[in-house]
Amino acid sequence: MRTSKPPSPRPSPGEANKSLLILEPPKLFRIALAAIGCLTPIFGMLIALGHFLNRRQLPPAPVDAALVFGTGLPWKAQARCATAAELFHRRLVRWLIVSGGVLVPGTDMTEAEWFREQLVAQGVPVNRILLESRATNTAENAVFALPIIKARQFAAVILVMSDFEGIRAHLTAKRAWGGHAIAIYDYHAPSPGYWSPWTWWLRPAGWRLTWYTVPRLFRYRLWPYLCLGAANGTLPAAVLAKEGLVMTERQVQPGEQHSEEWRRELNPDPEAG
Repeated sequence: MRTSKPPSPRPSPGEANKSLLILEPPKLFRIALAAIGCLTPIFGMLIALGHFLNRRQLPPAPVDAALVFGTGLPWKAQARCATAAELFHRRLVRWLIVSGGVLVPGTDMTEAEWFREQLVAQGVPVNRILLESRATNTAENAVFALPIIKARQFAAVILVMSDFEGIRAHLTAKRAWGGHAIAIYDYHAPSPGYWSPWTWWLRPAGWRLTWYTVPRLFRYRLWPYLCLGAANGTLPAAVLAKEGLVMTERQVQPGEQHSEEWRRELNPDPEAG
């Protein structure tokens, strides 16, 4: 004889409410989830801005040269030298162009001469380093490097700037080299301890360096070059005829030093040099 199972007892209304309370997330947890949901797009935009500034594109094959932008700040200069030496030793470039006519503080060498000395110390043959010793700002770095690039018939160049200034260097070179069909790539030096494309917004130095760069994209009229022309820097002739050279940073004469005020503005940590 088959015996039927007695039906399970139904929970009382009080027990049912109690089980619902156990399954329902605590109020604080719901608030935390809502906050994360609101903040995630903001964090995403800050990270996206960091990666936009740190434009990075290596060529698919070795190219002719890298252009290393000069600087008088030691922490930036050392990082750029290390990055340029890395490109050379990885055989991604055959030549290094070092540009900068401003005197490095505490020396009688221009930025270009100082960079050459540092690169030789890092194993780069001196006969593979080309000097440009007139430039006193970012625009002149690109403009004065162009005759070297044309004389050597370089068809492609990797730019080496600081990471938070990568897009500014790229657009400046694109403007200066427009019409010359020079392929422009980017491999910019990191700024450890100061700025990272992922976490720049977590430290005061990151905000300071980011907002040093962003306004200059407008001040030097670089924004149009995000859309104009191909990736190799070729721009319409009408644009080139209309656009004048807009200088960047403050003007000094070759062989002079930038002022203390200039160095303080660009240095997120004055005690770091």
